[in-house]
Amino acid sequence: MYELYYQRGLVSKSLYDDWLMFNCNTSEGYHGDNDHTILCLDIEGFMMLKAGYYKINPYALGYPVCVENDKRFTDRGITSLHSPQAEALLTMLNPNLHEHNILRAQYEPCAESYLTTYLNRADVQEAIHANTELNRPWEVCNHGINLSWPLKDRYEVQMQHYVELLHGEYDLNMLVFSGDDDSVCATTGTQAWIYDLGIDVDDDHWWDNWHVDEQLAGYIVRFNVDPKAGSFRFATVHGAGHEVPAYKPKEAFDLWERFLTQNWQVEYSPGSSSVPNDADPQILLVEEVLEAKIRQGVVEAVSM
Repeated sequence: MYELYYQRGLVSKSLYDDWLMFNCNTSEGYHGDNDHTILCLDIEGFMMLKAGYYKINPYALGYPVCVENDKRFTDRGITSLHSPQAEALLTMLNPNLHEHNILRAQYEPCAESYLTTYLNRADVQEAIHANTELNRPWEVCNHGINLSWPLKDRYEVQMQHYVELLHGEYDLNMLVFSGDDDSVCATTGTQAWIYDLGIDVDDDHWWDNWHVDEQLAGYIVRFNVDPKAGSFRFATVHGAGHEVPAYKPKEAFDLWERFLTQNWQVEYSPGSSSVPNDADPQILLVEEVLEAKIRQGVVEAVSM
């Protein structure tokens, strides 16, 4: 999360350097031999405050937030921090972005607030047979339960379960996907644990571009696993937040359909063995040379 905050320019380098200095990005900082748990929590809390806190959506950094309860905005008829002027300007500069901008403009940042109000109506609770004897309002996330978990358990490693599935004979088709606008479960962190599972990337499918309506939808990586284990892929959804279908419904449906049908055919990507007929031979040659040089460099570095 905090790495993405820094990469997106939401926090200062000095604060990010403090976070790294105390190993807050590793288990060493949290409950390690050099335990800086409290200090790391303080730094991370300060990062969130400096980044904007309530005026930025950590689950989708590039999307508007709901301000329907803030009179500074509602008195002017504004219910979300969203700029239609910016959308119009982008469309003028690049007409191909028109549909993308419409989809983002249609995102409703106050949906959660509306849902909460609806589910706390007495007639709705009666209709769905909710337990009203608890005498407390319904909420999306119960922070009382969430915060009651021991902090150490929150950071408990879960990778061993994936290792078991990937090396067993379960014949499972597995897909891990990540919206690259999400900082809570950031794509960088997801890639980190996946590449630490001890499985090799398929050289022909190590960062395939996939498209929806001729626009880049994200990237797909296939890993080499025993056929008896099934298959394992990692996909990014470009411009999507934490709940991918909420931010990129069309791309989410396309990805879901690919998973159900196991049809992962994509357009040509650098390094792929499938080359389209209209590919520029000069570009293909450059890609081939660069890939060969990179792989040779890696081999030499490892063997030193």
